[in-house]
Amino acid sequence: MATLALADPQRKRRALWLVWGLAAAGVICCALQQIGAYHSDKEHNEEETTLQGKLDASLQRQEYMRGQLDSIGLMLGKIGEKTNDAGLKDFASAISAAIDRMARQLAQQPPAPKHYQREGTEKLQTKEGAEGQVTK
Repeated sequence: MATLALADPQRKRRALWLVWGLAAAGVICCALQQIGAYHSDKEHNEEETTLQGKLDASLQRQEYMRGQLDSIGLMLGKIGEKTNDAGLKDFASAISAAIDRMARQLAQQPPAPKHYQREGTEKLQTKEGAEGQVTK
């Protein structure tokens, strides 16, 4: 529209080139911005996947350790019940109590927030009786 008011054809042509040049520069800048956003999102998703894998592995190790502590505590409790030696009985009960305290502390830790838990995970009972999460 602004170029219609220009009477000189050379000035009119320059004004059209300027308008279309600015439009093309805007389109190019938008395209470059979208490419940058795509790469940033892709990098973020890769980092999130790596961190989620570490979190899942840590949770599995924690659940395994909880099962191991429960098994050890149970075994020492039975040893303490069956022995006649007072020193061994005291030792077994002290170790069993310490393991029970550790297991209670582990049980008091809050579970991972829902947004940290991957889709496709399900609870799994290990042979020690502790619950763990396994990814399909």
